[in-house]
Amino acid sequence: MSKATRSPPGEPGLVFNINVSECKFAAVENRDYVVLDGMLKTWRKNNAELKLSGALLLCDGAFVHLLEGTPAQVRKMRKRVEADPLHTNVRNLSERSCLKRRFSSWPLAYVGPSRWVQRALKNHELAAMEPDSPDEAEFLVDLILSFVGDDPGNATELSLPAWV
Repeated sequence: MSKATRSPPGEPGLVFNINVSECKFAAVENRDYVVLDGMLKTWRKNNAELKLSGALLLCDGAFVHLLEGTPAQVRKMRKRVEADPLHTNVRNLSERSCLKRRFSSWPLAYVGPSRWVQRALKNHELAAMEPDSPDEAEFLVDLILSFVGDDPGNATELSLPAWV
């Protein structure tokens, strides 16, 4: 007779937050990937210091920013984003309690602009997404996961989701 194994409990007090903002800086507009890569390294370091995990999607001049952590950690990072002049029109699509992180291996997964991302978003205009849109938020989470998967070592900017 085998002994049943119990899954470990989730992290207490964990929240998942997703927001969308318009990005206003030349590195994005000019697709300067050297500058953008340096910024991603800084953002990943900042998330790791706050014990946050999450993801960033960039497409058509908009950021989708997913954060996982304690309410205080998430709140602190959201305030940084809202105060950052690179982000305008920041809108919170969803924030909810969760039992486990979806991006636990990622301080900040990244999905950059590509024709596959644009095709996936063709019926979802990021700039027009309204606050408190949990269905849009869930669509974006699934989209990002389809590109990056669970293992940061396997993903690249041009990783293709299974449905493409």
